[in-house]
Amino acid sequence: MGRSICSTTNAGDSQKHGDRSKKVIVVRVVPGSQAHEQGIQSRDIITRAGENEISKPLDLRKAIEDNIDKGEIELEIIRRGRIARLAVPIYIEEL
Repeated sequence: MGRSICSTTNAGDSQKHGDRSKKVIVVRVVPGSQAHEQGIQSRDIITRAGENEISKPLDLRKAIEDNIDKGEIELEIIRRGRIARLAVPIYIEEL
């Protein structure tokens, strides 16, 4: 997809909210990449992909694999404190 992501947990939030404090944050988006063309930005927090809640990068990978036959996946993100939804095509690249 042309993005780098990381998983983080806010220790203070985990005491108040349990596992909901785990986050997957987009660290970098490669200019001109599919992710960039679909509107994904650095510092976006990915909270859902398809029907799946996302709390670690492996969750996102699995959600993409589960939706590969559909050709796209809907991502729910938090950007600057607001929730947004993006329909992102899934591309398979041969290596």
